[in-house]
Amino acid sequence: MKGLFYKDLISVTKTYRSIFLIILVFLGASFLSKGNLFWASYAAFMGCTMVATMQNIDETSKWCRMCDTLPITRSEMVREKFLFNTMINLGIIGVYLIMAVIASLFRLAPEPADILVSVVTMWIAGIISSSCTLTTAFLFGPQRSQLMRVVMIVVFVMVCMSLINYVPGFMEFLKNTNPMIIIPLALALPVVIQLLSIMIASAGFEKRVL
Repeated sequence: MKGLFYKDLISVTKTYRSIFLIILVFLGASFLSKGNLFWASYAAFMGCTMVATMQNIDETSKWCRMCDTLPITRSEMVREKFLFNTMINLGIIGVYLIMAVIASLFRLAPEPADILVSVVTMWIAGIISSSCTLTTAFLFGPQRSQLMRVVMIVVFVMVCMSLINYVPGFMEFLKNTNPMIIIPLALALPVVIQLLSIMIASAGFEKRVL
């Protein structure tokens, strides 16, 4: 599995550098529009759906078929992609926190409660988006999963904008909720969803003919 990580790390650094620049712009925009969850959560969403694109490219380039000749099971390929996605999500959250510290030096950082809500939202957006896009990529292949990912992006944007712009007090509700309740739920629920997604994706990918 270390070899798979190394290969994906090279792919990210060489092929997707422009996407990470866009993610940095989105993270910066989140500090200019205080109290707005959209930019930070969309940065996490964008970074994590990128892994599904990597999987589609692996199939199109016949990399996955070559892996069938190696001592690597398809379940290991599935687990590696999900774990790699989690690492990207945590990395984006880490960059957001570093930017928050820098912004605080110029008195541009949001309130600590806003930062906490943003981090929780980024974690949820990253894990759930990857669970949907990666699972469909493993189950249905590049062509059909591409369409599903476009639909998911549209749904994500519509839901986020509706919550932010049309649901009164959404941010206040999140900030005023007991952290001892919201934080464990926010950490645990996406993990459960991802574990179920790994099981479903592994079972489906094992049966597919590449």
